[in-house]
Amino acid sequence: MVDNGFKFKTPTARTISSLPAMKPVITADSITHILRSDQIDTCYRKVVALQRKLNTVSENALAVNIPGFGVYSTKTLRTMKAWHAATKTNKLVEKALTWVNTIDFTLAMPSSFKVDEHPELIAKVKSIPLSSRKAELLDLVGKTCLSDDTINTVMAKLFGPRSNVMIVDPWLIGSIESNNSR
Repeated sequence: MVDNGFKFKTPTARTISSLPAMKPVITADSITHILRSDQIDTCYRKVVALQRKLNTVSENALAVNIPGFGVYSTKTLRTMKAWHAATKTNKLVEKALTWVNTIDFTLAMPSSFKVDEHPELIAKVKSIPLSSRKAELLDLVGKTCLSDDTINTVMAKLFGPRSNVMIVDPWLIGSIESNNSR
């Protein structure tokens, strides 16, 4: 359950070893509430800031204290982040199944546009692992905006075997553009 009802106060990142004994760390297996994505991002910013300050401390040795709510380990935060990603993918799977069920494969149309119904399509969509790269291809369902990873995956499938085509990640082009603008 995502808890939207509590007032999120500024979290404090600390090393687990410096926590008082009265403040137990909430582990991933004892989660009762899921923080919102923006709250998890705020917690991670605090962890990264403390890591930069302490240099030699690993992420697993840190925790985040949220006043009035508890102390979360970074593993717990990662679990919450994975839960949000899985929930998003699950919604895309449901959307894909609804979309496929609305397609009328019996309509007459030119052969260049005709797509045959694949008997195992629904089973394949349901079996997509929630945290896999295949799940990103669900962006193609309906009319959602395509992520860079989805576009790269589709381009690699379409043009990968061709020797006269090179596929480049968009972040590389953005990096080149920002260097030229200086």
